[in-house]
Amino acid sequence: MTFIEKLELGWKQSKFVCVGLDPRLGRIPAHIKGLRYERVEKFCKSILRACGQGALAFKPNLAFYEALDGEGLQTLHTICHLIKAYFPEVLIIADAKRGDIGSTNEGYVAMLKWLGVDAVTLNPYLGEEANRPFLDSGLGCIFLCKTSNTGSGEFQNIGVQPVGTEVAYMLELGLPMSFHPEDSIQPTVPLYEYIAYSIATRWNERGNCALVVGATYPTELETVRGIVGRMPILVPGIGAQGGNLEATVRAGLDDRCAGIIVNSSRGIIHASEGQDFDRVALRETVTLNEAINEVRDAVMSERSEQE
Repeated sequence: MTFIEKLELGWKQSKFVCVGLDPRLGRIPAHIKGLRYERVEKFCKSILRACGQGALAFKPNLAFYEALDGEGLQTLHTICHLIKAYFPEVLIIADAKRGDIGSTNEGYVAMLKWLGVDAVTLNPYLGEEANRPFLDSGLGCIFLCKTSNTGSGEFQNIGVQPVGTEVAYMLELGLPMSFHPEDSIQPTVPLYEYIAYSIATRWNERGNCALVVGATYPTELETVRGIVGRMPILVPGIGAQGGNLEATVRAGLDDRCAGIIVNSSRGIIHASEGQDFDRVALRETVTLNEAINEVRDAVMSERSEQE
């Protein structure tokens, strides 16, 4: 199945949780023995067995595996292929945030396909031309838009000036625009809005694009949803980063009450550091998914009443 097909199937089954496979060596339970990469592999295998039936996606962040020296990527390769073997309907997202010139991106695509992932997080900064190897690869391309970290606004909220028909499009959407006194005919929009617009209208010709918008910014998430329609949105920031779940779900759901991939990493896989860590991870996955669906049911009911 393609990236989108796996998402659609999971949403039909009311699955919205993405389990971030970001194992911190210092928090892996002490009873798991071996070399560093062996401990990570054993830990992740237990998480997979516990959470695989209930998860929409697994999202390993490559940094935690690259830090394991020469064995790291082979460990991740093993983990990805275990997911594909035992949970073929569960999406695998490589949290890589890659983005370079085109020839380098071709190398990244080859590496990601060797790992066996379905999708990858990407940096749009170098533009569509440089990202073409990813866009044409068949992988899901999840571009950073409005990230969950507190300093994201340093660049992502800077005002930029759309041109021509883009201005009319954004005015039609009712997006907030500010006018500079010295040049009142040129409206500006935050860079993250322009990224969302560009990817939704120009980059997504193969239908394999998605965006990252943090749960810590529900107002911006709602704005991005209004721009991109049904495009999938990966939402980090729930759990340890303090994102409000109800506000996030309400802001991120599309017109079908689907469209979101809600990630939790530490809040699931490191919820316990004891021998029960896998059972606790399952509990946290189920609890989070139930909470998402509770809000989703309320939104569906409210929308039905308004029709």
